[in-house]
Amino acid sequence: MNIRINRLTLHNFKGVRDVVFQLDGGNARIEGENGAGKSTIFDAFTWLLFGKDHQGQDWTNFDLKTIDPETREPFHGLEHWVEAELTIDGVKRTLRRVVTENWVKPRGETEKVLKGHNQQFFVDGVDTATKTAYDACIHQWIDEDVFKLITNPLFFIDDQYTDWKTRRKAILSLVEGAGEGAELRERFADLLGEMRGEPMEQFKRRVAAEKKANRADLATATANIAAFKKALPEAVDAEGLNFQIEQIIAERDGKISEVQSKISTIDEGIANINSANEAKKAEIDAIWRQIYALRDKMGKCISEGQSEAQKRNTELQKKTYDAKFLADDAARKVDEVERTSRKVREALEDLKRERVEEAAALADIGAQYNAARERAFDADAEGVCPTCGQALPAEMMEAKAEEFGRKRKEAMQKLMDKAVAKKAEIGNLDVAIAAKQKDLEGLETERAEAATKAGAAKQALEELEATPRIDLREVEHEIRSGAEFKKMAIEELDLQSQANALQGKTVSAADLLADRKGAEARVSMIRREYEEKVRPLRDKLAVNGERERVLRLIAEEEKREKAFADEVARLERLEFRASEYVKAEIDAQESAINALFRVARWKMFDRTIDGGIVEMCEVTSEEGVPFRSMNDAKKILCGLDVIRVFSERYDCLAPIFVDNAESITKKTFDTEAQVVRLVVSEGSELTMIHE
Repeated sequence: MNIRINRLTLHNFKGVRDVVFQLDGGNARIEGENGAGKSTIFDAFTWLLFGKDHQGQDWTNFDLKTIDPETREPFHGLEHWVEAELTIDGVKRTLRRVVTENWVKPRGETEKVLKGHNQQFFVDGVDTATKTAYDACIHQWIDEDVFKLITNPLFFIDDQYTDWKTRRKAILSLVEGAGEGAELRERFADLLGEMRGEPMEQFKRRVAAEKKANRADLATATANIAAFKKALPEAVDAEGLNFQIEQIIAERDGKISEVQSKISTIDEGIANINSANEAKKAEIDAIWRQIYALRDKMGKCISEGQSEAQKRNTELQKKTYDAKFLADDAARKVDEVERTSRKVREALEDLKRERVEEAAALADIGAQYNAARERAFDADAEGVCPTCGQALPAEMMEAKAEEFGRKRKEAMQKLMDKAVAKKAEIGNLDVAIAAKQKDLEGLETERAEAATKAGAAKQALEELEATPRIDLREVEHEIRSGAEFKKMAIEELDLQSQANALQGKTVSAADLLADRKGAEARVSMIRREYEEKVRPLRDKLAVNGERERVLRLIAEEEKREKAFADEVARLERLEFRASEYVKAEIDAQESAINALFRVARWKMFDRTIDGGIVEMCEVTSEEGVPFRSMNDAKKILCGLDVIRVFSERYDCLAPIFVDNAESITKKTFDTEAQVVRLVVSEGSELTMIHE
């Protein structure tokens, strides 16, 4: 969509009585001293379209009417209107919005009172009857929010028009998907592994919750340590008590030693019997070695089967990654060809529009030529002397007639030359149009081929993604179910049965063992007897035992305390890594965003004093100067750069009004839209100059 102003007329609008600006669709400079009404022109155009001034105020909230300087009240009884002749995609359209006062005389009163206002809306000279119908007509050409964005250089970058959150959302929409590259995933593989596919905000909340829980556990452990230390009992004289216990135990051990000598004698007899059992033990060990070898073989059988399945899964995954790369590349190619086609189509429309204008100019020359050819010498008017009123001599009349014929012939020849030149220009345009159409046809063919490749690549990817992976557990189950594996399992059970059978065959030494058992019973009795003597002393040592128990509890809580502290530190490192990831992601987004702009740059985040990352959205210059510190010229140039980008995004051009344009020395800007510069000029009346 391309909207251009041909003519803008103001009548009794914000102090402007009657003024007509004939812009003819081109760029212009409107000069005037402060208060002359330059900004009013922008307000008039936005009010005509949307009923608001360029700052977004409804017309009932700003002074639409002309104010009487003496009474400081509006002049009443006037008609207020703005009319514009526009060219919209090459078609001329006329809009007019009218406001009149509604004066009525209440019953029983002699004076009329103002009861409100009436509005009328005209499109191409036809009254639309309702504001809804008028707004619908405007909306089919351009959205109000888009209009504000692409007509006022300060609208998007100045906080008084657009808050930073709305601005950030719009900027990020230009580069959706940026900041998700392979390099970033590799760099933050540790963090992404911890996230397990969670969205960043959900991950941050989870880590914060875990950190809060661990800090609570840490506080509990610290409190437990303090409580245990408070309950720790005082130590007793363990050295004296232990000395008494040692004397009693020494006496006990002497008696036990006598009995142990008898047991040793019995064991010598048993040793001779045990030598017979050594051979059986060697046989049992040989069987178990066979069992272990068989188990190793069974394990390798399962491992090798799973290894082949894992290899197939890995190959299938690699093919899927490769297919995805090809599909993405084919899709990008389709987008690239479509963008090129759109630009060629726009250039073709421009050439066609120019040809229509040149054809109209040729027709006008033809009309002038026909008029010149049909013009005849008026003998009656030319045959009378303007001084005396008498008829001129024949020779003078003849000379006059010859002079008239000569001038008419020269005029016709000039028109003929202009027509020939104009036809040549039209011919050149026809050649250029044909070339553009041929380029467009070639691009359409290229786009169809690219779309076919993209479809094939996508289908191949979908087929690979749909191919099932091999379940390793099913592979193991299948191997265990095989005849060979079952045979080995049965063989293992047979060997275990043989080993168990040999283990059960022991040599009997009943008598010796009975004697040994009696001796051991004597040892147990001695131990119980002396245990009764030691117990009272050990009870006294119980305090030290409790002390040791509490000390162990303290050590355990300190271990838990360290574990919780380490976990809190780990979670804090994850939070820091998440902040770094967000910063890196935003850096990538900023790079992608700034690549779209030629003058403006964007700062999408800031760091707090404690190192945290805070979202923001502020325009800066190429040198990094923020909006709040820019001079007026740099603000306007950045705003024009923003308009260029969003005009391309929405495929829409509308007249750009540059207020306070005296701060800019440039007369041409990097835009195809119509530009109206509003320039302060001391002592100058409101004047329009074509540029």
